[in-house]
Amino acid sequence: MKEEKPYLLVSLDKDDYEYLLENTSVDPKEFGLGKVNGNKITFQLSLSDIESIQGFIAAEANHAENRKIESELDRLFDIFQKYLDEGYDREGI
Repeated sequence: MKEEKPYLLVSLDKDDYEYLLENTSVDPKEFGLGKVNGNKITFQLSLSDIESIQGFIAAEANHAENRKIESELDRLFDIFQKYLDEGYDREGI
């Protein structure tokens, strides 16, 4: 029997989601379908999905042409890191 991936519910502000799409090369398909609730969008992501998205964010932050973009991308990276840490803690990894 195939083992199922652990998934986490990851919530982002709409503005943060749009910023990611506009300022990184992350494919919106990485997120799948999200559920909108007010100004938040919630996605069901696996730990590997989160790590993949972080890779796109880190690459852009490392090559950002100004500190403001770098700082914003670092902030978004940290948001995903909190979810990743939560997932690893939950899985005992």
